[in-house]
Amino acid sequence: MRAWMALLRPATEISAVNSGPASSAATVAEAARILGEDAAAWAVETAATITEEVKTAAQEDADLALTGLERRACEACLLTVLGSLRSDAEAMTRAPQEAVEQVRLAVRQGTAIDTVLRVVWMCHTAVQDRLLTVISEAVPPGELVNEVRVLSRQLLAFVDLLVRELSAAYEAERAVWQNRITAARRQVVDEILRTSRASDGAESVLGIRLTGQHLAGVLWTDDAVSDGGKNTPVARYVSQVASRVGAAGTLVLELPDGSTGVVWSLPGTRMEGLVEAVRVIERPRATSLALGPVGTGVAGFRHTVLGARQAASVGRRQGTVGAWAHDDVALLALLLADPDAAGRYVLAVLGDLTGADVKSAAIRETLAAYLRHGRSRTAAAQELSLAANTVAYRVRQAEQLLGRPATERATDTVIALLLTHEFTALLE
Repeated sequence: MRAWMALLRPATEISAVNSGPASSAATVAEAARILGEDAAAWAVETAATITEEVKTAAQEDADLALTGLERRACEACLLTVLGSLRSDAEAMTRAPQEAVEQVRLAVRQGTAIDTVLRVVWMCHTAVQDRLLTVISEAVPPGELVNEVRVLSRQLLAFVDLLVRELSAAYEAERAVWQNRITAARRQVVDEILRTSRASDGAESVLGIRLTGQHLAGVLWTDDAVSDGGKNTPVARYVSQVASRVGAAGTLVLELPDGSTGVVWSLPGTRMEGLVEAVRVIERPRATSLALGPVGTGVAGFRHTVLGARQAASVGRRQGTVGAWAHDDVALLALLLADPDAAGRYVLAVLGDLTGADVKSAAIRETLAAYLRHGRSRTAAAQELSLAANTVAYRVRQAEQLLGRPATERATDTVIALLLTHEFTALLE
């Protein structure tokens, strides 16, 4: 045993070991066996003092979030490191369970890992100062340098182990916790989409109010899929949109197809132009966006989420990077609810007008403009920058390929032409 450790005694007359240590009974009992009750009691008392200092610092620093288990973790760590010094062990093999439990709680409370590690280093520095004070008073000058060197080596080894193990424990707990939260939120969302009702506690699970207005979006990217972390480009974009529109809450769900589903929840009455305001905000590189219609309450939540997913189905099939609003593509979304059926519909309506060559495409484009403008050759010609006679010629060609007049089944023809214009894959 290092000679100076025999001088470790609590300042209070009643042994702190018996008057309420914070760490587990097993940890305290093992420390008392190795160190003796006085040294163990000193560690318990010192950890309590250090923890009060950390609490004071947290009151002055809003970014220093605490879990409430700091004393328990600090005490267990101090008892462990003293045990290592007592037995001259070169390094500990694992972090105390109390410290791991503190990290797990930090994850569930939403505390960032850098904040957790700040607390670890604050406690480590305070412990080091206390032990150096004891050594400087108890160790003869001729032995002081060597004793300080041993202490520094042991403390450095311990804090290195602690940081590595706690960081790993944080990430492991974060993955588990996120999976639990994601699963619970998906269950609530699926229930609302299926029944148009929200069960008790739905708001607390989703993290947003369901009584206000909502705007849902779906984001997908050609870059690496977002993992839901706070520092991904998509996550930063979601936060930026929330700030711009004054969202009171934001729900983010990673969807099974790799895209990111978002609901921005806003208080108050319906905001005019909200969809367009979000649509024009610059998105991350190679990232597409689909937006649902604005909705209010639980029914509106359902409406906007389903709308955003339908708009995303249109955007994905078009295969380009862009932004789609449900109100602009609602008909296409409806028509493409069954892509195979849509393909058969196109072939049935257009017949020989479904050629994939450039000439057939030009005839389809001209026929579509002609029908949109109420069978006006002049208006179609102006839109396409063609001569009116060219429009008339192409319409006659289209009628020959269709095997019927352009005015017959005009609505069906317009819909089929819309589908082929937006999704040429239907012609294959």
